[in-house]
Amino acid sequence: ASDYGGSSSQIGLVAEAVNVVKGTIETDTRNIKVSDEVFQQELIQTTSVSATQFIFLDETILTIGPESQLVLDEMVFNPNMKKGKVVVTALKGLFTFVSGSLPSDSYQVRTPTATIGVRGTKFDLFVSRNGASTVILRSGAVTVKNLRGDTKRIASINSTTSVITEKTQPTPPVPASPELEQLFKPLSNLQEFQGKNPDKVNVQRENIEKKSVQQKERVIEKQEKAEKLAIKTEREEKRDNIEQERREKREKAEKRAIKKQEKADRKRE
Repeated sequence: ASDYGGSSSQIGLVAEAVNVVKGTIETDTRNIKVSDEVFQQELIQTTSVSATQFIFLDETILTIGPESQLVLDEMVFNPNMKKGKVVVTALKGLFTFVSGSLPSDSYQVRTPTATIGVRGTKFDLFVSRNGASTVILRSGAVTVKNLRGDTKRIASINSTTSVITEKTQPTPPVPASPELEQLFKPLSNLQEFQGKNPDKVNVQRENIEKKSVQQKERVIEKQEKAEKLAIKTEREEKRDNIEQERREKREKAEKRAIKKQEKADRKRE
């Protein structure tokens, strides 16, 4: 509809859109096409065989791969002052982010488990269906922070770090696996998604999703054991403290009794 977006700010344009890509603002949904405007607070959704690419007002380039969801939270841009802010939330899927002309600290990418700070950068991001987040650095540097504030800085090209749950620290940087690299390869040429069968399962994607689920289950099990041990230790410490207090009270009572007896004995003498 011509009034799509309403009072929402226009923040960029659609450079590419392959197959069905949906945009939603509140209850208003549209099919996204090349040269369409994109808006602040718009939810972007792709299917298993669709992809899109946006160019924001500050020249940031955001590529969104198949089976993805992302919210364009906020963009403030003043080309004269070279000041602004870009915030997006990647809910699930595959993304490539290339920062634009704003200062590095103007960019923030959120996921269900992490916040990514950009330092003049290109990076790939995979957010699994369970919320686990994996970043692959392509240029510049990034800081990856879990929701508790534990932070890891990545500066080695093609290295990757993951945040499995909200509580787990970002993993130490390692080279991206061939399987993960292959998953992102089509995002460099979105036309590869043309003519793909939506009913055909992406075995590679499903394998990575399965591994992510297994990894998260192991992490949660480990966290639960650590929490139980901490609770047990805390209880034991409380019990020991109570027992110590009782011993000290008994010792004080015994000392008072001895002094009282000694005083009584002196009186009899």
